[in-house]
Amino acid sequence: MSELKIIKDDIVLDFYSSGTEVVYAKQGDTGRVLKIALREAGKEYQIPAGVTARIACGTFWNECTIQDNKVLAPLSSDMLHSGRRPCQIELMMGDARVSTANFILYTEASARDDNAIMGSNKYGVLDGLIDKAFNDAEQTGKDAEQTAADRKATGEDRGAVAADRRAVEKINNDFTLTAQQAVTDVNNAGQTQTQRVNTAGDTQVSRVQAEGSIQVQNVQAAAAEIAADREQIHTNRDNVAQLQRTTASAIIREAEGSFLTLEDAVEGKGYRKLDVQGMTVQDGVPAPEAEVPLKNVGVLNPKTGKYEVKVTACKNNLLDMTGAKGGTAAGITTVVNPDGTLTSNGTGTGAPVAVWLLGKYTADITGDNVLMVLQAGKTYYISDVVLFMGTEYPAQYKFFVDPEKHPEGFKVTGVRHAQIDSGTVLTNKVYYPRVILGDKDTGWEPYKGRTATVTSDRPLTQWDKLTCRDGVWGCLYDIGKDTETWTPLTPQEQSAMNALCSYAGTTHIWTDDPLQPVISLEYTVDTETYIRETLGGLRLSINPNDMGLDINY
Repeated sequence: MSELKIIKDDIVLDFYSSGTEVVYAKQGDTGRVLKIALREAGKEYQIPAGVTARIACGTFWNECTIQDNKVLAPLSSDMLHSGRRPCQIELMMGDARVSTANFILYTEASARDDNAIMGSNKYGVLDGLIDKAFNDAEQTGKDAEQTAADRKATGEDRGAVAADRRAVEKINNDFTLTAQQAVTDVNNAGQTQTQRVNTAGDTQVSRVQAEGSIQVQNVQAAAAEIAADREQIHTNRDNVAQLQRTTASAIIREAEGSFLTLEDAVEGKGYRKLDVQGMTVQDGVPAPEAEVPLKNVGVLNPKTGKYEVKVTACKNNLLDMTGAKGGTAAGITTVVNPDGTLTSNGTGTGAPVAVWLLGKYTADITGDNVLMVLQAGKTYYISDVVLFMGTEYPAQYKFFVDPEKHPEGFKVTGVRHAQIDSGTVLTNKVYYPRVILGDKDTGWEPYKGRTATVTSDRPLTQWDKLTCRDGVWGCLYDIGKDTETWTPLTPQEQSAMNALCSYAGTTHIWTDDPLQPVISLEYTVDTETYIRETLGGLRLSINPNDMGLDINY
C-alpha cells in the first residue's frame, strides 16, 4: 500500500553560511518530508559512506535517510506545532557530529475542526455573485456612456495638442529661417561696415553693433516663443493623461497596506487614488533621564538636504537593471544586454566575480546610494545575482529578511555577478537577474515598472500625507489643524506620479521608507477577467450599437 507523502525538493543548507531558509508546513500533518541538498561554503557536499543523519528542532529530532546525496527528513507531528522555530540537519559518524546552518520551520495553524457540522450555502452564494455581477454590468453600461463623452473630450484635447505641435513646427521653421537670415545679414553688414570703417571710423562700427544686437533680440524672442509652446504641449499632455486616468470606465476596487500585491488589475491604467499616509514613531524606549527622538516618513538625502519618499509599482521582477554595466573580474567578462540579461564568457578562478552591475561594495549606507529595500519580515527569491547591503554577507537564493537583524529592511547598495566555481568555463552564458517576492522562483521577465521619487523640505508626520487633489499631486500637512497647508509637487514629480500604473497579472506597490507607511489606493479591475471569474461560463459585453448589455453563453 502506498504512503501519502509530500516531498519538498528545493531546500539548500550550508555548513558555513546562513541564507535563512524558510520552510512552510501545516499543523498536525504527518506526511511532509524535506529533501535537502548540503553545501560546504557554497559547493556541493559529498556525504561520506557510513554517515547517519537526523533533523533537530528544539527538543525533538527524527532519524533521516540519505538518498542521491541528499537528506530526506520527515516532519513529525511533534515538530508541527503552530509557530516559528529554528531547525538544523545533523550528520554523525561515530563520536563526530557536524550541523548545518539553521533554517526556519514556519507551521501554520490548522483550520480543521473535527467537531464542526458540515453546512452548505452554495446556491445563496451563487445568487449573490450573479446579482452583484449584473449590478456591476449595469454600472459598466452607464460608465460606458460617460466614457464615450470622455473619449470625445480626450480627442478634442489630442486635436489641440496636434495643433500646438504644428504651431511649434512652424515657429521652429520660422526660427531657422530667421537665424539664417540674421547670420547672413550680420555677415553682410559686417563686411560693408568694415569697408566703411576704413573711411568713416568708429561711427560705422557702432552701427554694425546695433544691427547685431537687433538680430540677437529677434532670435531670443523666437526662442522664448518656442519654449512657451513646448510648455503648453507638456501641460496638454498631462491634462490628457489625467483625463484618461480618472474617467476610464471600469470596475474599481480599493487596496490598503504597506506592501500591496494586486492580482486582478488591468494593464496600463493609472490609479484613481493613491495616498501615502505619514507616520510618527519613537526611535527607542523612552526613559525619565533621556528623551527619545521621533521618526517620520521620509529619508533625508544628505546631498540635497531634502526628505525623499520613493513609490514603486512594478510586475513580478522587482530588480530594475536600468543603468547596469558589465566588466571583468576573476577570469569572467560580462556585458549587460538591452533587456537586462547578462552574457558572460571566460574561465572562473574561484575568486569572487566582483563585476558590480549596480552600486558597489561600500561601508557607507546613505540615503542616496540605496538601490532598493527588501522589506523586513518578507522572503525573496534572488537568482543570477548577489545583493549586498554595505559590506554585510550577501543576499542570494531564498532570502528571509530577519526583522530582528534588519528592522528597517535589507538596504541594497550593490548588485554583483553570481559566483563562479574555479575552472568553470562560460561560453556566451546568459544570466537572468531577478528578485521575486516569495520563496518560489516564478521565472525571469524583463523589469516592467516605474518609481516616483517625491522630495520635501520636511518629513511626513502622522498628520501629513502624500495625495492627489483635483488632479494635482502634493503633500498635505497638518491635516485637521488650523495650520493645514498644501504643497504641490514639482512638474517632474507630477509626471512621475502620473506614470505609476497597474500591470496585468501581478502588480506590486510599495515604498522604500524604513517605517513602511500605509498606502491606500483605488485601481481599475480587469473587467473581462472579473466577470468570467464571477459568472463562470457566462460572458458579458457592451453592444456598441445601442450600448446595451449582451450576455453570451
